[in-house]
Amino acid sequence: MRAAAGAWIASSVRARFPRLGAALGPQFDAMLATYFEREPDVRTSVRESGARLVGFLSASPDYPTWYAELAALDRAHLDVLHEQPATALLRRSDVTMDRTLKLTPAHALVEVASASDELWAALDSRPVSEPSWNRAPRELDVPQLVLVWSSDGSTVRRRTAAPDEAGPLRAARRETTLRELATLFSDAASPHARAVDVVLDWIDADLLAA
Repeated sequence: MRAAAGAWIASSVRARFPRLGAALGPQFDAMLATYFEREPDVRTSVRESGARLVGFLSASPDYPTWYAELAALDRAHLDVLHEQPATALLRRSDVTMDRTLKLTPAHALVEVASASDELWAALDSRPVSEPSWNRAPRELDVPQLVLVWSSDGSTVRRRTAAPDEAGPLRAARRETTLRELATLFSDAASPHARAVDVVLDWIDADLLAA
């Protein structure tokens, strides 16, 4: 009975991390066995087993960084689908210098040090049943921030933030204003104009809650 429950949890974890599973192929099962061995508590709960996998991969020297990044992207897409979207979205006409700007609740920010987002997208277009690629994504010169969000609770969107957009996105996660954002674009030729352009892009992408 216990073995059957363990197998069911393992199957559920695989379902929650489809692109990681596609990338690793048969190695996924070996990694999962090690995970359960080192983190025995996670074998009692599907929720816990999925919640802790990214941290396990990040902390373990046995696995490359991109394993954890693919897992984080998989989890971000699942979390966003389960998050309640904003009841109303900000419109262009709503924006003032001191209007509160905040990201829709259905969002996730994932920092990556490799081109794991490109690999995730490529795997997304291939059947999960195909053999693993056995090809690690290239390392990035500078870490990037991947934004994952949904405005309707059914469609998940994803893109890589511009280099100067990462800080402002984190500010908008906790709530910010156009006035504050302008100070975060101090390297731009016109910080205010750049802040306005970014906020309008966010609005057009249905990213800001009213």
